[in-house]
Amino acid sequence: MSERFHGLSDEQWEMIKPLMPRQTKRVGRPNPDMRKVLNTILYVEITGCRWCDVPIGEQWGKRSTSHEWLGHLQRSGYWERIKNGILCVADLAKQIEWKKGAIDGSFSPGKGKDQGMEYGYKGRSYDSFACRWTWNASICDYNLSI
Repeated sequence: MSERFHGLSDEQWEMIKPLMPRQTKRVGRPNPDMRKVLNTILYVEITGCRWCDVPIGEQWGKRSTSHEWLGHLQRSGYWERIKNGILCVADLAKQIEWKKGAIDGSFSPGKGKDQGMEYGYKGRSYDSFACRWTWNASICDYNLSI
């Protein structure tokens, strides 16, 4: 990404909004603004910063709320759906060149070699490590306009 992420544009939000879970009225705390929550989650995912380093402003959600919602979205499967939807739209717009790719990150050998476990990501075996971004061609069956 060539420039800093400043939050989703109105057009980008309108494409992602149908992929988000429906919010129901609840007793207690009011539902957060999901656009602000998603802006905060995407900021952390894009920049790789820590949650405590997320900027504060009107387009950002509360850090603790955003972190909590990321867990909800991951457990319910919505986060995978959102990521695949973004990839699908980018692929349909010919913004991804699938022949080229880069992996950025660090690798630390896991603990547990003595217990008969192959070295993996943070102590987990290779079998339990899954790629964060997966491509699912069937997701493009959604009617997403660019």
